[in-house]
Amino acid sequence: MSEIQNSFISKSFLRSVWAHEFETFKDSTEEAELIERLRRWAARGSQKETTAQSALLQEFFGATWGYIQAGQAGGEANYSLFPAFPVAGAGQRGGMEEADAALGFFTPDEASPVPQVLVEFKDIKSALDAPQKRKGNSRSPVKQGLDYLYASRKGMFGYEPIIPTWAIVTDMNEFRLYWADRGERQYIRFAIEKKDLLQHATLLDDMDEGRFDRFLFSRLFHRDTLIVSGTSGRAQLLSLIQQQRFRQSELENRFYAEYRGFREHLYRTLLEHNGPDTDRFPGTKGRLVRMAQKILDRAIFVFFCEDMGRALGFPPQLLRDYLIRQADDQYFDLKGGKSGNGCAASSRR
Repeated sequence: MSEIQNSFISKSFLRSVWAHEFETFKDSTEEAELIERLRRWAARGSQKETTAQSALLQEFFGATWGYIQAGQAGGEANYSLFPAFPVAGAGQRGGMEEADAALGFFTPDEASPVPQVLVEFKDIKSALDAPQKRKGNSRSPVKQGLDYLYASRKGMFGYEPIIPTWAIVTDMNEFRLYWADRGERQYIRFAIEKKDLLQHATLLDDMDEGRFDRFLFSRLFHRDTLIVSGTSGRAQLLSLIQQQRFRQSELENRFYAEYRGFREHLYRTLLEHNGPDTDRFPGTKGRLVRMAQKILDRAIFVFFCEDMGRALGFPPQLLRDYLIRQADDQYFDLKGGKSGNGCAASSRR
């Protein structure tokens, strides 16, 4: 899960929330068992979805994420994994069709079970975003999975105690989690092995990014995170998304307050070194204000690129190092004719 990916929840936010849990996960028995499970799965060879489906449910949905099927130990009173879940109106022509699985809080005597997660499996040769070449079904796997999700919500008003909320789509190597509120636009993505150049960390990487992705893989799809274990309530992941929104709002307000302060300071510095009494004055103070705004906006863009670091291939601390070199250059003329000198002068002060 790369930070640059179009996800509905930030990787950096999750790291701040689960920092302690991640440290506990590292070098634990849980991590070692997950690595072994991932390696075993990667070495299994290419199989059709129907052949691999049973093992996938056992290795990941069961052993990794804690879902239980009816008839398994712990599933006597209620269970959370329902294979071959029928969904009315989910077919390409609007008929009944079965999702490969559904996740939720199910009881043996339910007449109309309500899923919280709909699951679509494909084999490793299937492109998740490409149309399928199947008789009667030309939808992409992603479109098919989301059709199951939206068909399950049909007729609901949004205030029901349990609402279908998520879709999981996988080709047995890449796992994606979709949220009904965002559709195809945003999703969480993990890959066991690297299959294309656009993928960054994989679940078998030993670097810190790969280890954190492994931790997230074990947590985000987990029963305790993704579903409500009862007849009403709110999934933990939805609560985390809401927390992120509040934090983003706070950060945004703080950012603009600091931005105004920096712009005022920069404007006064530019005015001091390029004022009406100098030959560098651009004609009006309004132009100096716009110049201050442009400098700040460009600096913020550079800082963004620096923060993205390896993902964008951008050198770290580029702007800082440039300003230090300018300020330490014995031949640098503070009163030179270039309009950027005011900014360099302020960094030297």
